Amino acid sequence: MCEDISPLENFTSLVDDRGVLKRIIKKGHTDISPVKGETVVVHYVGIYHGGDEHGEKFDSSRDRNEPLNYTSEEGHVIKGWDIAVPSMKLGEVCELVVSPGYGYQDGKTRRFEIELLDFYGKDVSPKFDGSVYLTQLVHGNEAISPRSGSLCKIHALGYCDGRVFEDRDVSFLIGDFEEVGLPEGLDRALCYMSEGEEARIRIREPMTFSSYESVKRGIPKGSILYYLVKITSCEQRKSVTVFSTFREKMEHMQSLKQKANELLKV
Repeated sequence: MCEDISPLENFTSLVDDRGVLKRIIKKGHTDISPVKGETVVVHYVGIYHGGDEHGEKFDSSRDRNEPLNYTSEEGHVIKGWDIAVPSMKLGEVCELVVSPGYGYQDGKTRRFEIELLDFYGKDVSPKFDGSVYLTQLVHGNEAISPRSGSLCKIHALGYCDGRVFEDRDVSFLIGDFEEVGLPEGLDRALCYMSEGEEARIRIREPMTFSSYESVKRGIPKGSILYYLVKITSCEQRKSVTVFSTFREKMEHMQSLKQKANELLKV
């Protein structure tokens, strides 16, 4: 059991023994939270809570003007943070009271103000410039992964600034994203996924929609898009080396497109 902390107004306990208490100071602006393995970016101020040093500041990223980056839920920060930060929303500011058992194991309770500035998964953008991030949520069958020309059926839930702008099943050939009104960044991220996998994809310019598609969906220029995607099926394209003539190659590609169109009608 942790050191007992007397009740604090408007705080919620995140663990059964009241070792990590949380109070939201400012609500987040997007209803998503970091998951294990994502890179988290925060600003924080830490002070002592209780004892002779009560109220004294012992650390602050704001004083250094240097946000802290770390990997979520992998033991790179104190246990109290690994419990509390995944409960935060993007842009949220909260206050934590962390007992020694969830902190530095030195008998001192600490209080933190934390602002969740950003979080993101694996950079899969063409230039590794952060325009496409992929976060795996549910593992798939790694033996079956999309590649250029693969026929994929996916469920795509897209949202921007807290508003859902599409929620649909889509069947298409990888590479033909424009024909079905999907952003290039989503098409690229699928090639890093596998059949049955579920993932969160974050996309920004230049890998978002064309200007026409953005206007049609009411998405402001420069917006960051988020997608929750599941690959429900993936049919691998046969290697062109198995076809002896150009005509056979074209007939095979035509048959894949026909299958995609048929699935769209279902």
